[in-house]
Amino acid sequence: MVYDALQILKADPYDHIYEQTPSASPYLRSLRDTFPSFKLKGSELWINIIPSQDCQFVCEDDNFEWSHLLIPYPRKQVFARSLLEMNDQVALTDLVDGMNLTEEWGEEHLDLKGTNDVEWAEEKNAKIRAEVPLTVGSFFLEVDEGPFQLKDTWEKIVRSKESRIPGELPQGRLVTRYREVGDGDPRYADRVDV
Repeated sequence: MVYDALQILKADPYDHIYEQTPSASPYLRSLRDTFPSFKLKGSELWINIIPSQDCQFVCEDDNFEWSHLLIPYPRKQVFARSLLEMNDQVALTDLVDGMNLTEEWGEEHLDLKGTNDVEWAEEKNAKIRAEVPLTVGSFFLEVDEGPFQLKDTWEKIVRSKESRIPGELPQGRLVTRYREVGDGDPRYADRVDV
């Protein structure tokens, strides 16, 4: 599937919109540097093509919505659930803070029973070990396998939103480190095209 996406972006008309770039730098707990990378010409928008099995959701139309620039993004609940399944707490924290998600939203839109996908984590670590030379510190590149309770992870991240707001900012101005009091859903905000 990565090969199919690569061929689409390299062919007309997309080859006039995107340019292939060198792969990203190695990143902890990720093989993104081994996958193709593209850049929207004339902007700072980068796209990494990653296999769906590395994202923990099925790539079908119902799982996506479209941006103003007609870029497909996973629906909020699909993306949140995939981050929980992968136990990607850094990205999940960014999503919670960026969208100002609540405990109630998680209870309504996510199935919080059970644990993260341990089998997926074990397979991911096997792929990482196959790509990365074994060293004293190479285990730092691996994902945490768990099991971790989904509800506990969700509650811990959502309940700590306020503690992540920088202390030097005026009190009461932000609801999360990324969101001001009273602002709307950032997915629908008018943006300047890049």
